[in-house]
Amino acid sequence: VIDGWDVVTSQSTVTTTWDVGLYSDIKVDSANGIPYVVYYDAGNKCLKMAKGKNKALTTGRVYTYQEGEEGKDGEYITTTATGEKDGWSRVELKAPAGSLNFGTYVSMEMDKNKGFHITAQDADNGNLYYAYLDSFDNASNIKWHLVDATSTVGAWTDIKLQLPESSGFAAKPVISYQDTAKLNTTAAIKVAFIETFDANTITWECMADPAKYAGKDQKTSIVINPVELDSSTQTAKLAVGFNSSVFAVDFLRGEQ
Repeated sequence: VIDGWDVVTSQSTVTTTWDVGLYSDIKVDSANGIPYVVYYDAGNKCLKMAKGKNKALTTGRVYTYQEGEEGKDGEYITTTATGEKDGWSRVELKAPAGSLNFGTYVSMEMDKNKGFHITAQDADNGNLYYAYLDSFDNASNIKWHLVDATSTVGAWTDIKLQLPESSGFAAKPVISYQDTAKLNTTAAIKVAFIETFDANTITWECMADPAKYAGKDQKTSIVINPVELDSSTQTAKLAVGFNSSVFAVDFLRGEQ
C-alpha cells in the first residue's frame, strides 16, 4: 500500500477511509530499482508523489479474520506490515495558483538524469499544466507551466521526451491529451510540444491531431520517432494512439 487505507470490520463491511490513486503513473530508476509514483488524491483534490525507500518493498496491509463470540460477527484484524509504514516517502505536489482541484489525468516521464517531467489537469478550469522536477527531494519547489487553456483540455494525457538524454526543458517533452468539449469529433485529440524555452519560461505549441477518426473518452498514447510499417522512406516524428470506432494511430511527420 502506497497511500490510503480501508477498514474492514466484517466479511461484508469495508469502509474506505480515503480515495487515492484514481489517476497514476509510475517510473523506476533503472540504476537502483527505486520506484516513483505520481497519483491523484481525490479526498484532498490534490496531486501527490511517492518514492519507494528501497526496491525490496514489503506487502502493505495484511488482514486476519478473527472469529466472533457466539451470536456475534467476527472481524478482520489489520496488521501493518513494515513496507506500508516505512517503505514509501510521500509528498503533495503544490498546485498552480488558483487551482482547488488539481492532478487529474496525470502522466510522468523520467529523463536519463533522473529528472521528472509531469503533466496534469486543473480539473475545475479544464487547463493542462506541465512541470519539471529535478529530484524527489526538491518536490516542495515544483513550478507549474500552463500548456493549454483553450476549451476544456487536459484529459487522458500521455507524455514522452524527444531528447531523453537531456534534462529539464531541453529534453523536449511532448504531450498528447483530449479536448473533452470536442469528444466524438475529429478535433478531440491534441498534441503539445515546446516551441521555445529559457531557464524559467516555456512557449508551447498546441495543435489538434489531424485525425481521420473521432476521438472517444479514453486514454491517449504518444510515441516518439515511430517506425511506419507501410513506409520504407519516411519516419514520422510522432505517433498518437486513441480510441474511436477502431483503435486509431496517427503518424505526424512535421512540416514537409
